[in-house]
Formats: sequence, C-alpha cells, structure tokens
Amino acid sequence: MYGTREFLCQTLAEMYPAGEPLALLVLTSDWIGAIAEGIEHSLTERETLNVLEKLGTLPEDDCPLSCVSLDTVAGLIAQVKSETRLVSVPADLLDMLATTAEQALWPQEWQARDENRTVPENLTRKIADIVQVRDLLKR
Repeated sequence: MYGTREFLCQTLAEMYPAGEPLALLVLTSDWIGAIAEGIEHSLTERETLNVLEKLGTLPEDDCPLSCVSLDTVAGLIAQVKSETRLVSVPADLLDMLATTAEQALWPQEWQARDENRTVPENLTRKIADIVQVRDLLKR
C-alpha cells in the first residue's frame, strides 16, 4: 500500500478486523534516500516519492514476506531514474546553480579537512557531480 498515514490507517481498518495481528513494514522518504545514496544514486524528492509509490503498488498476492529487499528497492530506484525526464536549461543558469551548490558544500568539506578527517563519501560524490556539470558546460 502507498499513501498518507491517514489513508493507510483507514484502508487497514477496512481490510482487517481491529483484533487482527499484523506486521507492518513502514518505508519513508528518508529510508529510500539512504538506500539510493548507498548505491550511488541521488534522487529528487519527486523521484523518491515515485519509488515509494511503486513499492506501495507491488501486488500483495505476488509478494512473499521477503519481497521488499534491497534489490527490489534498488531496481525500483534504477527504474525511476531511467524514467526521469530531461529538461533544457540555459547554460548560464546551470553555471550559476553549480556555483551555488559548490559554495554550499564548501563548509562541510573545509570542516572535514580542518579536522584532518576524510571528506565523507556522499560529499565527494556531490562535488564530483558538480565537476561533471562544469565539464559538460565547457563542451
């Protein structure tokens, strides 16, 4: 099932008697985002909601207890990423956004370096994404 807490509670109340024992697995946007980062994908909020919706629409009859595995979620993330639409953005606007994103990451990077810690992997990936955007803009 997929929906708001209110919708899910109402639907469960309609489907099962009040005394029926249930096991409920709750997946949140944060959980999906953490898995996406773990497999080196970054998701927009909309993409995260699409993954949750696809998980919630898996047929219950085809879904044994172990159907929601990391592989299932990773597959849905890849599917959503492949469905992501492309948009045209003026190069100067994209350059300004890359600069803003880069500057927003600097404090975290500098703090790690000042404390002689390695720069966190997710931060390194974000910086690499910005470098990739800048390289594409130069072409």
